[in-house]
Amino acid sequence: MEDAVTMYKAYENKAGFDVRKSTSIWTKGVISHRYMVCSKSGSPRCKDVDTMDTSSSSTKRRNTNIKVIGCKAYIRLKLPPSGQGFEIYHFVEAHNHVLVSDYNMDLTKGRRQLQFSDKEFIHGLQTMGVGPTFAHRVQSSLKGGQHLVTGSKNDFKNHVRNVRSVIGDADTQMVVDKFSHNMLHLEKIFFQYKAVDGVLRSLLWSDDICRLNYTMFGEVVAFDAAYSTNSHSMIFVPFTGVNCHKKCVTFVAGLIHNETTESYQWLLNAFLQAHRKHPLLVLTDQDPAMKQAVLTVLTKSTHRLCIWHITNKISVKLKGELKLNEEIRCRVNKLVWNEFIIPEAFESRWHDLIEEFNLGDNKWLQDMFAIRHQ
Repeated sequence: MEDAVTMYKAYENKAGFDVRKSTSIWTKGVISHRYMVCSKSGSPRCKDVDTMDTSSSSTKRRNTNIKVIGCKAYIRLKLPPSGQGFEIYHFVEAHNHVLVSDYNMDLTKGRRQLQFSDKEFIHGLQTMGVGPTFAHRVQSSLKGGQHLVTGSKNDFKNHVRNVRSVIGDADTQMVVDKFSHNMLHLEKIFFQYKAVDGVLRSLLWSDDICRLNYTMFGEVVAFDAAYSTNSHSMIFVPFTGVNCHKKCVTFVAGLIHNETTESYQWLLNAFLQAHRKHPLLVLTDQDPAMKQAVLTVLTKSTHRLCIWHITNKISVKLKGELKLNEEIRCRVNKLVWNEFIIPEAFESRWHDLIEEFNLGDNKWLQDMFAIRHQ
């Protein structure tokens, strides 16, 4: 039966019409006859009415692009006495309407039904912040044209709407339930969350790969709160390190609702519960709340500031011509990224640089030099 249906649908795509399943006759618990008809088969159930006269009919024709006009084209299949496979015993080829061109077949009802792969594709792009309209354009580009895509832009939008309507306000609870289930049934999965008045405030998770990474490469940990989500206004905080191949690895990941000292303290306490040991060195940016949380919770770790975050601000903190700023930035970077310079030589060259470019009044540079030990 599946082969027969697939065959007739392939035929309809080539011919230029849409089909739907009709009558099925069951005999002794199995399908013995199956009818497949043109989508325009049958008589209209609604009457044509005068839209200006509200009293002409209580049943109005539905506004749809699928018009039933009594087309007689169909195919009939039956199970032979041998019970092996199906055979065609009646076929009507002629239609009473104009057939659809191959370029416009994507507008037919059958071709607008999204397959599971299409829904998976939409969802995958949705998780990366790509909307349904752009997803349809990407699909058109990948398949070689809009006429080869299953579903229109509106069908893509409707699918996203349907998913959201099913999930509703339960998306947070779904995340909590999924992580809780994994923690109960999967080994070495860690998950912890904090909710206030039924609203999720903080969340942290780690799996077996993260724990193995921390065991092997957890001496130095960097965490950054520079990523925020669009839908829920929560801040994504990954804890990362570097392995022996100089590749980034993840130790834990968290979500917090704000960047306060209390939120970071909860995150770091949950981090210690997941891995049960302090790192030797913690790298952060210059966030004062983050600094206070590290000093309070990670008491056995050395806290240092990320030099990349600092040097990245040079062009903003210095005033002057663009060319001069570029030269200063190159000179400062060359000095501070020198791994082999001794402290005395660094301080001497720093003062020479400040004097050469007349930057003695720049407060930001003074502050950075004052905390150079960090």
